[in-house]
Amino acid sequence: MTIEQLYQYTEVCRYRSITIAANNLHVSRQSISTTIKKLETEFNTELFIRLPNGVALTKAGETLYKHAQAIVTETSSLKQDMVPYSTKKEPLKICKVGISKPIMTYYGSLLY
Repeated sequence: MTIEQLYQYTEVCRYRSITIAANNLHVSRQSISTTIKKLETEFNTELFIRLPNGVALTKAGETLYKHAQAIVTETSSLKQDMVPYSTKKEPLKICKVGISKPIMTYYGSLLY
C-alpha cells in the first residue's frame, strides 16, 4: 500500500462515495476503484459495502480508516516538519483544503 492509496481511501470514507472522492481528488472513478481493489486484495477482505447511492464501511474498513487517517495525518505533519531542513528552503507547494462548493462559489475569487 502507498500513502496515496491511503489518502484516496480516506477520501472515499469521508464522502461515503467513490464518485465524489474522485471528483474532489481530480482523478477518475476507475482510479479510485482500482485503489480500493488493491487494498482489498492486500488485506484479503472487503472494505466497503457497495450501495446504490454510495458505499458503507465494513468492520475491516472502519479499522483501516482509523489507521489510514493517522498515517496520512502523520505523513503530512512530517513533510511540514522537514521543510526547515530542506536545502531549497521553500514551503510545500501543494496544500489540500476541503471547502464546500457553495463557499467556494461565493469566496472562490478571493482565495486565488
